[in-house]
Amino acid sequence: EHLVLKLSRREGADINYPTLTATIARATLTVEALDYHDEKGEVVTTERRTQLDSTDGHNTYRDVMVTDTKTKAYTHIKVHSIVNNSGISRKVFTKRWAERGM
Repeated sequence: EHLVLKLSRREGADINYPTLTATIARATLTVEALDYHDEKGEVVTTERRTQLDSTDGHNTYRDVMVTDTKTKAYTHIKVHSIVNNSGISRKVFTKRWAERGM
């Protein structure tokens, strides 16, 4: 069984898509699917997550497919190994670091 959340961008938020739909597995409370919508409400990007792995009490999907619905271009992410609590500073996980890189 799943929960479906329809989410809207907050006024002034720095987010590319005005709305998205998240499909959440009730059993694990993890997001299995995301549909990103354009201004017209049409789905422009999909994200599908499969192969849920629970390591050290942390849920991680080992297979993620992100697809542009118009061009059919996609990014396929496969997680080959998982390390939790590796000691990386929390300061690394900021928007600035994501845009700049390490």
